[in-house]
Amino acid sequence: MRHLLLFALLLLPLGCSDTVDDDDDATTPAFGDDDDATTPAPDDDDSGDDDDATAPDPCAEKPPVCEGICALSEPVCDPVTGWECTSPGMESPETSCDGFDNDCDGEVDEDGVCPDCTFDTTALSGALYAAWDIDFDFDCNTYFTSLVSGPDWAKVVPEDPLEPTETYYGNANQNMGWGLVDPDPNNRRMVVTYSCCEGCGCQAQNGLTLLYTCEPTDPGCGCAGETNCPGFLDAPFIPSPLEDLTATINGRALTSPNGLAVGPRNSYYVGNFRSSQCTDAATCIPCGPDQPGVFCSTDGENCCEESAVGRLVNFTLPDAAGVSTWRTDAIYPGEEILGLATGRDGSVLVGTHQGNLYRWDPIAVSSTLLQTFTGPVFTITQERPTGDWYVGVQADPQIVRLSEAGTELPLPATVPANPAGEGVLQWGPDGQLWRLQGEVSANATLDVYPL
Repeated sequence: MRHLLLFALLLLPLGCSDTVDDDDDATTPAFGDDDDATTPAPDDDDSGDDDDATAPDPCAEKPPVCEGICALSEPVCDPVTGWECTSPGMESPETSCDGFDNDCDGEVDEDGVCPDCTFDTTALSGALYAAWDIDFDFDCNTYFTSLVSGPDWAKVVPEDPLEPTETYYGNANQNMGWGLVDPDPNNRRMVVTYSCCEGCGCQAQNGLTLLYTCEPTDPGCGCAGETNCPGFLDAPFIPSPLEDLTATINGRALTSPNGLAVGPRNSYYVGNFRSSQCTDAATCIPCGPDQPGVFCSTDGENCCEESAVGRLVNFTLPDAAGVSTWRTDAIYPGEEILGLATGRDGSVLVGTHQGNLYRWDPIAVSSTLLQTFTGPVFTITQERPTGDWYVGVQADPQIVRLSEAGTELPLPATVPANPAGEGVLQWGPDGQLWRLQGEVSANATLDVYPL
């Protein structure tokens, strides 16, 4: 009888519970099962290790090459999900129509976030008298600004040729020069430089001003309370002193400030700029390259600068209280900034009268020399879908095409290397390259090159 009981006990399954599977099969994941496909656990198969295999570290893999506005930020790695491209203001999916790759997928304003624009050259030709600069918004309107006062103006030509062109006059005789449209058409505004020469006798102060095309009854319209609304502000929101440059375009001497560019997240840039709203008091606040992240403001005590030449200034538009801020991001000693443009990744290309072309990286806070030409670099624009740059140089050839990284590329057959005169280049939301040869008291010449 004892032998029968012993035999029966030997037939019983070993173990204390039928709810734990630790025999390395794939049936019941459980504590003690250190199979490769399950959570790391203590050794239960006499392998000598707590785990037969360790899960791979995703951060040990090579980081990705990030695109769009993420290209200027270092990728980050999560120990579980791995590497990720990210940037302040990143969108997923893309929702803003602003000329930037905000979702970092290598495409700009995709999936129908922008309207399809076409421009009527006949309607545009009627607005070319004394036009000096050209820009577009992403609502398919074209903007021209004049240079010489008497009177100064900006014109807005709608896409529909049956709609009238609107002309907005400045509040005093003043040389304007350069205009930059807010990429968000809902804001209905354009930044304009007041750039009068020292001996021109202009009646308004130099600096940065705004043209608003909204009505004072529109919510958030920035010109409400100004003398003209819609129209220009009564005075520059950041004033600057008179300071001439040595460079010329089409034989016309330039003066500061000169050049405008807009980046993502409402970041704006101007060349050869210093504020006249400053003090030499010992308590003044400096906001230059040696004070990273420090901004001066129109309601603060700001240190004066000796010269505007070579200063790349980052500025903000007035807030609800009318306060604007600025700081000098970079200084190019002895070089006059002529051409400015932002890339679809948020970097800034800077062209100077010495023929140098720089790339300013606002995230790394560094400047890189991309190219040196034999003449001044006075205009820059980027073809947004491809990232290719088109650069205007006072040399032969006059128009140069560069890759997004800055290497020289052949021009398309549709773009002449040496057109007549010196013209401002502007990529349009219709996908074409526009060139305006500005005039002071005659009709400007407007050419368009398919890309």
